[in-house]
Amino acid sequence: MESDVGGETDGPRLSQYEAQVFLLDDEQEINAASEFFLEQHGAKVSSFTKADSFLDEVAEYSGPGCVLLDMKMPGTNGLLVQNEISRVAPQLVVVFLTGRATYSSCAEAMRLGAHDILQKPLMGLEFIDQMASYLKEADQRWQALKDKVDFLERYNTLTTREREVYFLLLDGNQTKQVAFQLNISVSTAEKHVRNVLRKFHVDSSVRLILASVRCGDLVEAQASVAEQMPAPEFNRLRRFGM
Repeated sequence: MESDVGGETDGPRLSQYEAQVFLLDDEQEINAASEFFLEQHGAKVSSFTKADSFLDEVAEYSGPGCVLLDMKMPGTNGLLVQNEISRVAPQLVVVFLTGRATYSSCAEAMRLGAHDILQKPLMGLEFIDQMASYLKEADQRWQALKDKVDFLERYNTLTTREREVYFLLLDGNQTKQVAFQLNISVSTAEKHVRNVLRKFHVDSSVRLILASVRCGDLVEAQASVAEQMPAPEFNRLRRFGM
């Protein structure tokens, strides 16, 4: 039994993670050695020596993953590849590989969203420990994105009236306050509140607010409907960072 980040697991250390490893390095020998070593420890690995073929692959990939990306390759720049990854596969965790780093290149990589930078060659149990943390992060990032997709799908099932109720609940209004603000009966407000909670699969307005906080950027994208509300109701959205 081998220990892992946050617990223990049987079998190859990295096999417990769903995330796919994408390895991009123009040196075939380094690619082959790193791929073999990672697979020996249970990782699922796809290796590439050309940026174009790598980008074609990840553009079609919609699952969790970690990219091990060479910072300097003939004919291309790892930072440019990172920019393209951010555009076509933002769910992927990017880790740069380098034989010789500079302050400016590392600072730029981190500024653009790199998760970490590793010194080549990639060997030893310390590297496997690092990969375990990267793959765990990749799985967690992917789960967060899935949660946001689920949230958006549930939001899109709301009627126009239920969306008005939803935003009022975010502001902490109780059922009677919802009824007053929308000029409807309390019994009608109760029905709308129940429907909103049911559609979001939560049992209280507190749970609804927590789910919304976790998916705040998606709420913001949908908040344009609130522009049709009276100014006080719309302004409340800004208090949630929306």
